[in-house]
Amino acid sequence: MPVRTTSDDVKLVMAPGKDYDTRRSPSLTPFIRSASLIVDRLVKYGSDRSITVNSDEAVDIETWLSAHLYCMSDQTYASRSTDGASGSFHGQTAMRFEATKYGQTAMTIDPTGYLTILNKGRTTAPSIGWGGTAEGDRRTWDEINYPTP
Repeated sequence: MPVRTTSDDVKLVMAPGKDYDTRRSPSLTPFIRSASLIVDRLVKYGSDRSITVNSDEAVDIETWLSAHLYCMSDQTYASRSTDGASGSFHGQTAMRFEATKYGQTAMTIDPTGYLTILNKGRTTAPSIGWGGTAEGDRRTWDEINYPTP
């Protein structure tokens, strides 16, 4: 499936109203492609559960996820100092999508909950199933321990 968002849209959410990273102008293409793969799975996950993800939601989720993936590879400053040459960065990799405001926003937009599942480190949704026997196949304790010859 083709990507839904553009580099300009991703730059817009990352630096609204100003030029984004004019010194380096990194390509956002690999981050957009990766986000697109995640959104493809998210849409399928929703469809399998009768949850509709409309095209606007898919575009927005992909845009915010692309920004998140970029920031995780080139983390933004939480604080910095000029002459003292120090800095601290936003996010922790163990926080997954919660590590950036962009990932948090994508999770908020996601109507399926798929990103929340991924954020918890699971690749599938939790499920429950019956592990017992069918009613007609049940035996009493006496039937199990004292079988009739």
